[in-house]
Amino acid sequence: MSKPFVPSYGSNTTMTLVAATPQTRPINGNDSTIRVFNTGANPAYIISYNSINGAQVASATKGTYIPIGMMFMFTKANSADTLSAFSTLGTSLEVMTGVEGF
Repeated sequence: MSKPFVPSYGSNTTMTLVAATPQTRPINGNDSTIRVFNTGANPAYIISYNSINGAQVASATKGTYIPIGMMFMFTKANSADTLSAFSTLGTSLEVMTGVEGF
């Protein structure tokens, strides 16, 4: 049985991606789930990682694909505290962390 997504209020952020320029945002390292909604006009790619282990950069060949107009939820490592996002042509992502959702 699936459980509803329980957001960490205040964790929501908008990432406005400039064409071909990776961007990072801190995320709650204690949450287990990331919810990403692509509200822009182009696809994007994301990676979550633990910043202590060094930066990882999302690209068109490295990251989880987020199509236009789609919302995805991902289970992340509990230690992941940073999100990297990339879009070849630029787009906007609404990001929120929380728990459950599956």
